[in-house]
Amino acid sequence: MQAQLQQEEHTQTNIVVLPEKNRRARYRYYANKTSEFVFDRFWIFLFAIALSLSVAYIANEIQTPLFESKSRVKLDEDVNLHLSFFRSPKIFEQLAQESEVQNFFHWEATYHPQTSSDFLQRLQNNLVLTEEIHPQELGIRFRDSNPRLATLVANLLPLVYEKNSSLNIDFIAPAVLPSFPIRPQKTLNLILGLIGGILLGFLLSRFFKISSEKKDSLQEIEKQSQLPILGIIPDHHEKERIVL
Repeated sequence: MQAQLQQEEHTQTNIVVLPEKNRRARYRYYANKTSEFVFDRFWIFLFAIALSLSVAYIANEIQTPLFESKSRVKLDEDVNLHLSFFRSPKIFEQLAQESEVQNFFHWEATYHPQTSSDFLQRLQNNLVLTEEIHPQELGIRFRDSNPRLATLVANLLPLVYEKNSSLNIDFIAPAVLPSFPIRPQKTLNLILGLIGGILLGFLLSRFFKISSEKKDSLQEIEKQSQLPILGIIPDHHEKERIVL
């Protein structure tokens, strides 16, 4: 009886180790199959990645760059009391009459007539006012396809508002000329294009694999080969089993 119990304990101890070895062998099998799947269809992957990166590059080139410039100012009163006045048409009209803005639009109409448009409409669409951490601090962000105009508006708007109100506005951080656009994000688009190309390569490779492994009927095989079929050998794929 004791010998039988010892034999059962010994058998149970061996059962714990064998599945781990079997799992590792299965992982190696799947890794080898995946590498074969990729390298056997290398040109398909290369084509898919090149196609996806080309689409991402073209998308980066055809999109109009959008620049953003931001200034921070401090008011004498709570910012929330003046947000609506900052966006009033009167302030926009007076901002458009500033000499620096007039000179800019004269330059834009001369050298870039295709980007010249209604200044008031550009202000309404691209101006963003945000309350900062302190209730008296205001963030002024302006987005435009021209970085010079974005910087100009972000710095001039508080000065124009100060002329038309009794407030004292101090600059905490004036706007600077942006070096890079916020859109399009070229690096991110290229990374997404690379990932999309890899996924597209897997899908195309799987499609061609299924197409190439399509089984014809016995009658079609006999008809194409013009030879009789003597027999069929079944294909068995059995997993490794642990026999107790």
